[in-house]
Amino acid sequence: MNSFEDWLGQVLGQDQFTAKAVLRSHEALHFLVAWSLFESKCCAGYFEARKHCKSEQLPEISEEEALQLTDAARWFHERYSESSQFERLAPTASTSKEARAAVTNCLGLPFDSLSASRIREMSVFVAHRVRNNMFHGNKGIHDWLRDKELIARCTGVCQIFVLAARRQHREGAQAEPDNVAA
Repeated sequence: MNSFEDWLGQVLGQDQFTAKAVLRSHEALHFLVAWSLFESKCCAGYFEARKHCKSEQLPEISEEEALQLTDAARWFHERYSESSQFERLAPTASTSKEARAAVTNCLGLPFDSLSASRIREMSVFVAHRVRNNMFHGNKGIHDWLRDKELIARCTGVCQIFVLAARRQHREGAQAEPDNVAA
């Protein structure tokens, strides 16, 4: 079997040196692990933008987590309110029309007027597009790797929802009655 770097390069459609760059980047590895857990714990193993960018499909988060998410969302809102930046994140040709429209609507509003559900949806949308752009983007992985702050913020978004899903799972397990025969 080929080396892991060769294999990863094949999966990413990149050369071995690009795959090595991804593996050397702590930000990239953290994001990929966090996204994988997000997809597994919050999306039953497969993320669908039309479904999972809707707030009601996401786990409930704590007040502290909501504050952390709001911080990331404010940064996303500021960055992507510029239409050329948003087009690079979510190209019209390769992005769900419905999800893109919902986020474009959010970006057109003052950030402080956004509801908690819109903040949740916009944050997950950005994390999804960052993940998608890593594998399918026009800029290439080296450009993607340079945007460390964006990657770190998207990692944080995934972490928030994974912890919330884990907490909800535990609470649900504790609420279930024991199935012990008397």
